[in-house]
Amino acid sequence: MVKQTVTVRALLALFLALQAATISAEPDSLAAQRIRGHVEFLADDLIEGRGPGTRGFDLAALYVAEQFRTIGLQPAVGGSWYQPVPLVERKPNAVGPARIRVGAGSDLSELAVAAISGEGAQQWTGRAVFVGYGLFSPADGIDDYAGLDVRGKAVVLYDRAPAGLAPAVARRLTERRAEVALAHGAVGMITILGQDERKSATIAEYRTGFAEPFFNWMQSDGQPFRYIPMRFSAVVWPEAAALLFKGAATDFAAIDARAARGDPLRSSPLNPAVTIESNNRWRRYSASNVIGMIPGADPKLSREVVLMTAHLDHLGIDPAVEGEDKIFNGARDNASGVAAMLEVARQLSSAPERPRRSIMFAAVTAEETGLLGSDYLAAHPVAPEASVVALINIDGGVPLHDFTKVEVIGGWHSTIGPLAEVAAAHNRLGIDPDETPNDEFFERTDHFSFARRGIPAIYLFPSTSGDPDAKNSYRRHNHRPSDDLKLPFNWAGGARFARVAAELLRALADAPAAPRWFDDSQVGQRYAKDQAKAARPRPAPSRL
Repeated sequence: MVKQTVTVRALLALFLALQAATISAEPDSLAAQRIRGHVEFLADDLIEGRGPGTRGFDLAALYVAEQFRTIGLQPAVGGSWYQPVPLVERKPNAVGPARIRVGAGSDLSELAVAAISGEGAQQWTGRAVFVGYGLFSPADGIDDYAGLDVRGKAVVLYDRAPAGLAPAVARRLTERRAEVALAHGAVGMITILGQDERKSATIAEYRTGFAEPFFNWMQSDGQPFRYIPMRFSAVVWPEAAALLFKGAATDFAAIDARAARGDPLRSSPLNPAVTIESNNRWRRYSASNVIGMIPGADPKLSREVVLMTAHLDHLGIDPAVEGEDKIFNGARDNASGVAAMLEVARQLSSAPERPRRSIMFAAVTAEETGLLGSDYLAAHPVAPEASVVALINIDGGVPLHDFTKVEVIGGWHSTIGPLAEVAAAHNRLGIDPDETPNDEFFERTDHFSFARRGIPAIYLFPSTSGDPDAKNSYRRHNHRPSDDLKLPFNWAGGARFARVAAELLRALADAPAAPRWFDDSQVGQRYAKDQAKAARPRPAPSRL
């Protein structure tokens, strides 16, 4: 088995080396200067932080489109570079936050926070059902919905997991509670804060969070898209929960005590009706994804697309920020990623031979407000006659340090992983599959918009593994005005990283078969359960 795996990896290395030979061999110093020029333009104060729907973002989009044109890409959106993304911002109206009432008149507004979808005045009144911890996984022998009818009702659940569950299982099941509730027919979810959560945040902090604007993209019917289309959600403190359980078979104090120990909880219908009211105002606006492509040369495979994304937007200008600098330039996040993508596009478009599959490059909008531009693109393909078969996302493409590894978030869920390892090794770099697995990076960047639709996808960036100073620098400047051109960018490192990305992208475009999820990947099992899978190579490459 070891001998066979070595042979497979050797063939992968040979294949990728052949693809790399089609990429320009000019010095990295020239690529470094080009990348630096892109970042210096996109992160200049005159671009005003690239907030979607602003003049600054539109200037940045125009810049990327003209770079695509100069590079030699073809416009990918019906002869245009731009895919307009209709967006909406939802805020509670001036009349105040949403209110939640139990029974005839018990107002829980001081003990709970809530949000309800819809524009203008909204109200929902109905019954509630307590579903214990709200977990459902027949494979793990867990069903908190057994014997309950929650259709058209609100589910009430306790925010923790029972004792005895492995941490990875508990996290996986608690993250899916809203989807589970929706699948069982519930229209809203009321979460009772566990004792640990009550200690970490006050009701005022939760109320501030619920009052923050909520962003989404708009469907053709004029309604916001909701991946989990719950009508409302709420969080309640113990005093409010006690009113919800008035007249129930077990009072809330007993449930709270059992949950604190992680004991099993008995699910049951609740007696009082629940009413949630809100008054929302919507602001509608638009920003564009900028998309160019290299058409594939193979008559059959050209209908398959390998996509690279990098988000163009950042946080714009915030007048409320203390100090003189109120512009969130987003030099590293993500002018550097767009710059690296532009260099990858230049290298591949200038190759002597076109790739077999088509390659598409998308500078997507509204990542910072919920991956909205990439999600809209995933839901509205610009080349309906073709299908995206793999995606590489770049977020932070130029390091602030000397790096020795490339991090591949999600790479080991699919056959993209081994190719990424070989591409890195070809450039004398190692691989980190995910150095921060508890940060949930797999679901927090634009590649997830495609992964959750069954498309193998990764998030690629220079790793800070083994460099605590670099990690601290990222954290210190992330989403702050100090993420600007004064940061100590390693431009040569950015050029090296772009070459790794270019070789990987070209290898995916020329491979005999499109990538597949590995048969033991939970992501593949969940989002692509009907697709053919690949057996994971044994022994596993690197840190599988």
